[in-house]
Amino acid sequence: MSGRQPEFGFGTPTSILYRADLLRARKAFYPNPSPHADTSACFDCLRESDFGFVYEVLSYERVHAETQSSASAGLNRYASAYLNDLIEYGSSYLSASELQRRLKEEVDDYDRFLAVNIHRFLEKEFWSYHKARRQESGHPIRPSRLLKAGATCALHQILNPERAFRRLAARVAGKSTTAAESI
Repeated sequence: MSGRQPEFGFGTPTSILYRADLLRARKAFYPNPSPHADTSACFDCLRESDFGFVYEVLSYERVHAETQSSASAGLNRYASAYLNDLIEYGSSYLSASELQRRLKEEVDDYDRFLAVNIHRFLEKEFWSYHKARRQESGHPIRPSRLLKAGATCALHQILNPERAFRRLAARVAGKSTTAAESI
C-alpha cells in the first residue's frame, strides 16, 4: 500500500471478479463508505483467499471529470484510504515491526502531501476532508509535523534544483503532477 502510487492495486471496481461465496459470506460486501471501499474489500477477501490475475483485457475504465477517480485525485483521497486500509488490514499481512514502519512512512508521506499543499488553505473542502479522515484514523494533523514536513520538502528542493525546475516547468506547461510528484 502506498499513497505515492494510486494505480498500485487491484484494478477498477468494474474490472474485478469476486467469487460468489466471498460475496455471500458478508452482510455488506464493501466494508466502509469510502469511495475506495473496493480496495478495502479486496484486502478483506485476501485474508481468506488468493488473488488471481487474468492477463487478458476484459474491461477498461473511462476517466473523465465526473468519475470518483477524478474527485479522489483532486482531494488526494488516496492518502487517507491507504492509511485507513493499512490500519485496518496491515496486521493481517505484515509483522508488528513492518506494520509500525509502514504506518510511520504512510503518516510521514501524508504529512508531506499536506505540507506541500498548504497553499490550498482557503479550500475548506480540502482541509475539512483531510482533518476528518486523519482524526478518524487516530493520526490527527499536527501543525508541528506539517512544519517539519514542509521544511524537509523545502530542503530537498534546495538540494535538488534540477528536479524542482522540472516540476515547475511541467506546471507552467499545464501538465498535472501526481500526488507523488508533489511530495
